[in-house]
Order: sequence, then C-alpha cells, then structure tokens
Amino acid sequence: MPISGFVAIAVISFYQPSLFLIIIPAILPVSGFAPWTGWISFEELDLLVLATAAGGYARCAFDGKLDATQRTSSLLLLLSILMAISILISMARGFADAGGFVFGWFQGYDGPMNSVRIGKSFFLALLLIPLIARLQNTLGTITSRKLGLGIAIGLGTASLAALWERLAFTGLLDFSSDYRSTALFWEMHVGGAALDGWLLLTIPFSIWALRNSRSTFQFVLSLCLVGLAAYASLTTFSRGVYLALMVALPLLAWQTRSQLKPVESHQESPTWGFFHWMIALVLLGTMAGLVFPTGGYRGLLALFGLIAISLSMPQVLRKISLAQFCSSCLTGLFLGALLVILSNFLPKGPYVLYTFLFMLTFPALYWPRIWAIASSPAITMASFVGLMLSAANVAGYWGGVEALPGVFGALTLIFLILVWAAFSKRPLWPNDLRWQGGLLTTAVAVSGLISVFGGGAYMGDRFSTSSSDLDGRLLHWRQAVAMLQTSADITLGKAWEGFQQIVLLSQPGHSRVPYQIKEQNGNSWLSLVAPWHPISFGDVFRISQRLSFSAKGPFVVDLKVKTNAATAIHVEVCEKQLLYPGGCVVGSVTVKATNADWQPVHIQLAGAELSGGPLVRTAIKDVFFGDFERERGCYS
Repeated sequence: MPISGFVAIAVISFYQPSLFLIIIPAILPVSGFAPWTGWISFEELDLLVLATAAGGYARCAFDGKLDATQRTSSLLLLLSILMAISILISMARGFADAGGFVFGWFQGYDGPMNSVRIGKSFFLALLLIPLIARLQNTLGTITSRKLGLGIAIGLGTASLAALWERLAFTGLLDFSSDYRSTALFWEMHVGGAALDGWLLLTIPFSIWALRNSRSTFQFVLSLCLVGLAAYASLTTFSRGVYLALMVALPLLAWQTRSQLKPVESHQESPTWGFFHWMIALVLLGTMAGLVFPTGGYRGLLALFGLIAISLSMPQVLRKISLAQFCSSCLTGLFLGALLVILSNFLPKGPYVLYTFLFMLTFPALYWPRIWAIASSPAITMASFVGLMLSAANVAGYWGGVEALPGVFGALTLIFLILVWAAFSKRPLWPNDLRWQGGLLTTAVAVSGLISVFGGGAYMGDRFSTSSSDLDGRLLHWRQAVAMLQTSADITLGKAWEGFQQIVLLSQPGHSRVPYQIKEQNGNSWLSLVAPWHPISFGDVFRISQRLSFSAKGPFVVDLKVKTNAATAIHVEVCEKQLLYPGGCVVGSVTVKATNADWQPVHIQLAGAELSGGPLVRTAIKDVFFGDFERERGCYS
C-alpha cells in the first residue's frame, strides 16, 4: 500500500505538477499513522513529500528546464544556509546527548533518531521550494490559489476528524467533560498543541475561501467549512486558541472586506462597519445568553431558525402597510397560539410544529418572485409570528416554565429589530445571501462560545485557573533555564534528548531511557525503566499499542517478565483516540524480582464491556503498561 501510494503521487506530480499544492496540505492532518506503526522518526508525510519531489524533478528533467526557476534572492539563500547549519548543529548535539547515533525504527523521544525526526522537516520543505518557484514562473497567481485551496481543504479534514472524535467519545454537545480534541494529530499523544497550531494557521484560509467563492454552492460549502473549523476550535478548550481567534478573525474580516461581492441585491446595500458588527455581536450574544441557560440546545436551534428567516423578512415586509402588518401579527398570534396548544397533545409535538412552520415560512419569503400574490407579505408575517410562538414552545418543552422569560426576551429583541428594519427608510443590513450567511455563521460562533462557557464548567474552570497556570509555566521555564549548566548549553541550547531525560528521570548525567525495544536471537521485547521520583496515577508512564480487533471483552493478557526489583504492572484495554479513554477494562499484578529469568504473568482484566459502537470501533484500543513502584531498578 505505501509503495503504490508513493508511485501514484509521483506519477500525479509528474503529469500535474501543481496538484501537490493541494494534495499535501489537504491530507497532512490525516496522514499520520504512527499510532498504528509505532514509528515516529519517519512518517507517511515524508513519503508524500519525497514522492512529490521525485515526480516534480523528473518532470523538470523531462522538460529540460531544471534551472527555469527565478533567481533566488541572496538574502533568502543566506538565511536558508544559516538555518540549515543551525539545524545540523542541533542534530549533532542531539546525537551526542543520546549516546551517539544509532539507527532504529522504534526509538522514542530520547533516542538519537528523535533529532532526525525534528530536523528533517526543514529539509523536506527546502526540497519543495524550487518546484514551487518553477510553478510561480509558469502559473503565476494560480499557484497561490491552489495552495490556498489545499490549506482550506486541510482545515476541513482536521475539523472533520475532530468532529468524529467528539461524536465517538463525548457526544456533539458535551462541553462539561474533561476531553480536549486531538483529531488525528498523533503528536498529541503526549499533549501539546499540534491541532491548536494547525487550526490557527489554517482558519484564515476559510475566510479566504468564503470571500473568493464564485457561486452559491461554493459559498455554502465555505460557510460549512467555517462552521466546522469554529466547532473544532471550541472543542480544543484552549485559551490561547480562543484569544488568538478573537483578535485575528475581526482583523482578517476587516482586511478582506473589499473582496466580498454580493450574489444578488435589489436595493441599495448599506455598508456595515466595525461599529455595526460590534452591535450585532452584542445582540446575538444577548439573545443566545437569554435562551441557552434554560432552553438548552433545542431552544438555541429554534432561535437560529428565527434569525435566519428574519434576515430576509424586511425585503418582503417593505411592501406591507402598517394596518396589514398589525392584522397579520394578530392573525399569526391567534393561529400560532392555537397550534401551540394542540401540538402539546402530540408526541414531540412542539418540534414537529416548529419544523412545519419553518418549512412554511421560509418558502413564503420568495413567493413574490414566483407568483404575483398581493397577500404574500401578510401571509409571511403571520407565519413568522406563529413560528416565534412555536420557538418559545420548543424552549418551554425542553426547559419548562423557567425557560419562557429568557426566550420571550430574545423574541422581543428579534421582533423589535424586525419592525425597525421593515419600516425604516433605508435598509438596516445588506440584502444579499452572502452577507446573511456570514451573519448567521457569526451567530453560530457566538452561540458556540455561550454554550461552551454556559453549558459546562470545564472551560470556565480553565479560565478561572489562568493565573495559577501562568505561575506554573513561569516556574517550569525557570527550571528549564537552570538546566543549561555548561557554556555550550548556554550558547547553543540543550538538546531535547538530554533535557527530557533530566525531566523524566530527575537524574542528570545518566544514560538510562524510559523505554527501549531490544532484540536478541530474533526475539524482541520491551524494556521499561522506573521513575526516580513519586508519580500520580495520571503521570504513569504508558506504552500504548493499537489493537486491530473490535471485541467487547472479557480480556486476558499473558506476559513474560523479568525484573531486578518487585514491580507492579498495570494493564488496560481502552477505547480511546490518544489521550482520553472512553471506556476501559483494567488489571494489575505485582511481579517479584526475577533478575535474568523470564517469568510468565497472567492478568485477567475486569470492568464493564466496551461499547464497540460504529464510531468507537474505528478508534484505538490501547494497552498500557505502568510501573507504580518507586524502585530505582528496571524491568523488561
């Protein structure tokens, strides 16, 4: 499979050299299979880049235009050389701290191959620069557009992976669980912010796609991308992501505002500036804050429907007189109240009624464009009033009587704004689908923030501990600086391998590593080293392996163990992605010192059956080995 994929990408790069600008960023978030292979030094992305380079340079040789690229800037060439030298020095120091270079497929972060893992990324990127320069010579701005498209698709693949993860392990709207999305970024198996960084770097390209969409279908697709990216960002529960987006997105929207071209407009379109958007954000946040605490997500979805319809209502209501407007409201109030009362006698009646009235009101907005019906504005207003009552009924059905004051407050705001927009001399907002879609997407994002902070205590707790967390980070940084003891460390920095050993094992100068895969006479085994300092259950050093089956249990684990000291081994089989288990069966056993003799160990795992659902089955079942003893020995 990897060989066929390599050949396919090389062929594509040969015949269509510019496609790699789309392919590489599009599949980068989902191309890492380290949890399956166990390899972290090399990964599938390396093969993708090498295949692209092979096909691209073969095409250059075939065309006889190897030096058709633009002349490289002297400054850029100098900076590239200096960066390459710096990385090579860092790699050499990493090899030295790891005890010398030794090749291995399954080395960890403390082995010499970790320096290769970190350093190769720069050289892989450097390998593609001449190909990109050549494409810029021949294709011009098309090169940038294809790269932007690839990055936007990559944002979508990462966001869909995060959506799958939430559906499999927490549910779509669970914002209380201590579960932060990792998507398919295998680097996050030890924490970190790989997904956070990818989202922050690529979300601007969703705005670019939104601004540059040329058809209604592309615009709707871009809106979906923005919504998916917003959800993925919210589920990272990262304070840095939230704050960065709150600063960056308004600036980006303002900077690209001139690129927005209306799809259709029949009246003068007012220009919305920063002040107008701030008012809209406050109003949207107020309405969501009134509905969500007691009306829940169902009340919030009903509110979204009203906002979506109300954005197009003023265009229709401008043809209605004040007397017709009032009579329509009274008619809608009477009929809507009657329908609400009747709906409460049916199973799920409030939801059925709301759906029916929404499907009636939405097409009514466009009746004047299909049939010349003079009464259509009055019918539209009456159905909208009935829809408002139905939305209040949905919130009350879910949240009880306590939900009614909040939802009626939000409905009052919508109604007053609608009356103002219908009878004002000039339109209050642009009458084009792109702008309305953008505002509705903003409403979803604002409601998402409200639900994250109001729907669960997890994010609120994270912000409440920001000060103490910062103190902890400052202490960590001071301790890290204190580890730079020699003049070489101070001048060139500390290699990651040596730094990690000090942190993990708290004994500078020793050469032992937490784990190794050793071989003897064709047999492989796992060697683990106990920590030098006390650890909690959450700090247990875990070695994970993905299992290919989807059994629910019971499970039995048979091991052969040798150890220099009495050791407790803890084993788990869990349904999980990388960090947070969705369900586990566990077992443990204490092994006596065996020195050089191998001792068979049988562990019966206990716990509730694993769910094995269709989404969870595609996740990991992990095996963890944890050493709970504080002995300074090691076991294999």
